[in-house]
Amino acid sequence: MKHCILFSIWISLAIKSTAQLDKKNLLIGGSGSISSSIVNYTSTANNFKEKNSQIEISPSFGYFLVDKFAMGLKSTFYSLNTKITEPLNGGKTNYKRFTVGPFARYYLLDIDKQFNILTQLSYQSGILSQRGALKENGKINEFSFLAGPEVFFNSSVGLEVLLGYKMSTEKLVNSQSPFKDERRGLQVSIGFQYHLEKH
Repeated sequence: MKHCILFSIWISLAIKSTAQLDKKNLLIGGSGSISSSIVNYTSTANNFKEKNSQIEISPSFGYFLVDKFAMGLKSTFYSLNTKITEPLNGGKTNYKRFTVGPFARYYLLDIDKQFNILTQLSYQSGILSQRGALKENGKINEFSFLAGPEVFFNSSVGLEVLLGYKMSTEKLVNSQSPFKDERRGLQVSIGFQYHLEKH
């Protein structure tokens, strides 16, 4: 019963809430994730067990140039550590990615809505490194187009769930075996945005 009452209060507040999508306001947001996993690899030639830990943080900062249209910078930091636990002393590898670049987003509905639909274009470029038995470095380029709803809890905070298309290219440049990795596909993004009025 307590949860139902809290949920009803939250809904009533959200229904009365609108975001600050006005010209000259600030947009601060982002998303993040932490995960850990165990990998059991089995083949006719080799068997091993690996422990993985992963962190991804993606902050963004924007500015509304006109009502409902914001531009800014977005960055992403990604770290993956792997360690072979069986057999013992099987080796460690650390993968790091860092990208930064511009984004532009436009809200389709009126400013006074409790929720809105947005579209966002972004481009990021950066560096990657792999540290294990070898030290290897490379470059990354990413382009994405996302769209979806943002629901506002109050005039300053919104939760967005976006779906779209992402294209990325990774190149190892100082490696014994240089490669180019191209990926295209769907992307889902969930995060919070803070709409702050600039005084």
